[in-house]
Amino acid sequence: MIKFILILVFIFLCGDSSADIDFDFVKKKYKQHMYVTNSHYCPVTIELNFNFENAKSSKSNVFVLPARKRIKLLYLSPVDKRKPWKYNFSYNYMLGIKDKEQSVFFKI
Repeated sequence: MIKFILILVFIFLCGDSSADIDFDFVKKKYKQHMYVTNSHYCPVTIELNFNFENAKSSKSNVFVLPARKRIKLLYLSPVDKRKPWKYNFSYNYMLGIKDKEQSVFFKI
């Protein structure tokens, strides 16, 4: 019975809400720095899906966000600084740390 109650408490604390993951962008020269805040009480694995036009990312697209933290995730920059550039993205996430057995993501 205690195990069941602990599981319910864990699910409640790690409640699923897109407002619990926030993105901020800070422009510095030719780069857009992406910051992510995870307001969940547990780590979150996030997968970013980008569409680029003359742009690139400084890192890959899968990250583990620590619980209750704001971190600098990556930066975006133009491939050719003389040309216009743009991007958009969507993301999928799951509560906890993704490993080989866990493959369910929630589309936002």
